[in-house]
Amino acid sequence: MVSKVQKKHIYDFMKENLFINAYRHGIYSNYFSIFYGGKYNIKTENGIGIYSSSDENLKLGKGENGRISVDGGDFIINSFSDAFRAEYYIWIGNGNFSIKTEQGYNSLSFNKETGSAKGFFANYRVGISRGNFIINTSDTSFHSENLIDIYDGKFTIYSGYNGFYSAGKIYLGFQYTSLCPIIDIKSSYNAIVARSIDFGNGLIKAIALKDGVNTFIPNSEEKSEIYLYDGEYNITYNENGIRSNGNIYFLGGDINLFQDKKGNNIIEYSGDFYLNNSVLFSMAKQSKKKLEKIIKSNQTYAIYRENIQKNKLLFIENGNKTIVKQIDIKENFNYFFYSSYDLNENYSFYISESNDINYVKVAFTFGELNETIENDDEEEEEKKEEEKNYTVLILIISFSVLIGGFLIFYIYRSIKRCYA
Repeated sequence: MVSKVQKKHIYDFMKENLFINAYRHGIYSNYFSIFYGGKYNIKTENGIGIYSSSDENLKLGKGENGRISVDGGDFIINSFSDAFRAEYYIWIGNGNFSIKTEQGYNSLSFNKETGSAKGFFANYRVGISRGNFIINTSDTSFHSENLIDIYDGKFTIYSGYNGFYSAGKIYLGFQYTSLCPIIDIKSSYNAIVARSIDFGNGLIKAIALKDGVNTFIPNSEEKSEIYLYDGEYNITYNENGIRSNGNIYFLGGDINLFQDKKGNNIIEYSGDFYLNNSVLFSMAKQSKKKLEKIIKSNQTYAIYRENIQKNKLLFIENGNKTIVKQIDIKENFNYFFYSSYDLNENYSFYISESNDINYVKVAFTFGELNETIENDDEEEEEKKEEEKNYTVLILIISFSVLIGGFLIFYIYRSIKRCYA
């Protein structure tokens, strides 16, 4: 069956089995589309997969027109533009979703300045209770101009731009619940971007070409905040692991940050950085701000500032001889940081070859994080070092000029004597 389905106002889909090949939009409503199960295979050549627009003439509540609700079903969508787009909100109660927009995350033809090829877009809210999502978008995968809230579900995301973006708030999991979204962002420019973010709970892995988590609001005096309460997070980034122009609160959870290239900072912020009842581990090739100097906490930390080559395993063992963390080192690193709520000097750190059972103990340096933040003097030290190098360079040049002058004078006198 090849068809294009369009209907005014409210459209209820009751366990339909539809194959839609459309030139423009696959399924269109100018008010509300509701899906109760079914199977939907949608392909668009020049439009949106499932689109609920806003018809102001309906007068059904200002700003509330344009809604999509899904309570189960299997969706396979290959769309030229957005896969799901609602002018007001999208709510996913459950379902299975396999989505590809435009040419996918590694597209060479997509221009985000002139086009839109998002997975899910809504102006007010993108809310997800549960479901299975395999997303491959040349644009942002989940986008809202106000709110994204993810309660549960399993997500595999390949994004050509942002994994998640909200101009307002993002909630990923909720504290004090058994709900636990499993999110694997395998490719992105920025993994998670919003004005403020709450990480309530979840198992989240992310790879970002730029920033892992970004709540830095450009050209604004408004301060953003990041709260992390529980869950496990593994973020690989190039520039900044976590970036905010406000405060960062780690109040639980297990956070692992891996710098892929020589970027800017492991954590960049403009307010305060609190670390309590959490585990924080980082490997970096460089960082302008060292974590032991910028964290407000009463936890103990351990650092190592020597080179460890790639293809090694790092083991962290507590005082009971139990391995609490095992890290596969895939790149060369020279800065390692570890802090946890129960870290003490009975902990040990070991490295080994990837296929070797012989461990070598590594001498990490222990210290106490400050309850009040000390001024980070790394940049000042770098400036002094640059000034010192500049002074040395000037002295070398001056000395070279002086020696050169003597040589020229000596050669001149020698030539003069020869012709005398």
